[in-house]
Amino acid sequence: MPAKRKSSSTSKKSDKPYVKTKKAPKGKTAAPALNSSTPPNWQTHCPEWSTDRPEGKNAKCCIDKWCLLPPYDHRISEDEWDLYFRERTALDELNTFGSDASASIQPGELRPPLRVLEDSAADIAAAMYGSVLVEESKIAIARTLRGSLYITSATGMEGCFTVNTRLYSPFGIGTSVDFGYDYSYDYRESDYFGLLVAKSNKVGDIDAESPRKCKALAEDGSPQPGSVEIFSWHGGNTVGAVTAAKLSSFEPTLFGSTGWLSPLKLHNLLLAASTCSQYDDCYQELEPGIAVASSKNLKFFAGETTGGEFSEAEMALYKRLRKDMLSGNAKGDVDEDDQPGCVPDRLLLLARHK
Repeated sequence: MPAKRKSSSTSKKSDKPYVKTKKAPKGKTAAPALNSSTPPNWQTHCPEWSTDRPEGKNAKCCIDKWCLLPPYDHRISEDEWDLYFRERTALDELNTFGSDASASIQPGELRPPLRVLEDSAADIAAAMYGSVLVEESKIAIARTLRGSLYITSATGMEGCFTVNTRLYSPFGIGTSVDFGYDYSYDYRESDYFGLLVAKSNKVGDIDAESPRKCKALAEDGSPQPGSVEIFSWHGGNTVGAVTAAKLSSFEPTLFGSTGWLSPLKLHNLLLAASTCSQYDDCYQELEPGIAVASSKNLKFFAGETTGGEFSEAEMALYKRLRKDMLSGNAKGDVDEDDQPGCVPDRLLLLARHK
């Protein structure tokens, strides 16, 4: 995972491995140290990947449009890059305030899912800022990840709703993770239910014809074979939580590495990508909160932090860039989070910032 994108396809291939930071930035360490982080090692696991940009027109278009970082998987064909472009472009339209398509993912009695994207994207970025990696590299990864999250479906109302999301890899490897989140509360029976499942998607799973389809769920809403149950909750203070090994299975999908991110770091990233913590007091009956309850047996790697210091500085810069971009086209208060435009594209402002 190089520090930043290369601007020319003529750049020489580099096999220089990443170097871990010698001194972690200041930040609150959220759990006792577990094991040491292993520097990202895609060079060993994926010899077909390269820091050189692909030569194909479709590949270059996707890389430039979504600020995809190296490495790039040179096994991906131009036809597959075209499918990637069509799938993700459709989701950009769906996640655009004011578009006809966006009405279908903004239920009237639920906090508008498009409004939660900025908060969830900030949490995803924070997970990266607190990773063990050279500063330039992790900032670049976090900035691209901010604009790599999409709402694919949202139905229901407060107390009973389903929200599905997708998080794309920040690299040019064509992969993603789908999330299916379901929450309900029967006031008459005091019956609570919360379930989050996730599924890794390969290049062959790209579906340009049905870009909104959640690959983690079957047609009847049940988990698809191969999906992972991140947590389940049926009231009280007991939460069924995923194992560390299953959490770690998502690292190769998103980052092409193993052992770089701790299970707790991956847990925090996946929960943020699901947006499950963004909807009005869903887990007020769960004393520690769903994020803590579903990760109580997990720990950070040595040197990992919550990323607070980087996160605050980056958010301040993002807000300034956002305000500058919207100043001429804003409706009402420029700081409101429902301004017209594509939300994921807006969230790439930091990635495009020089």
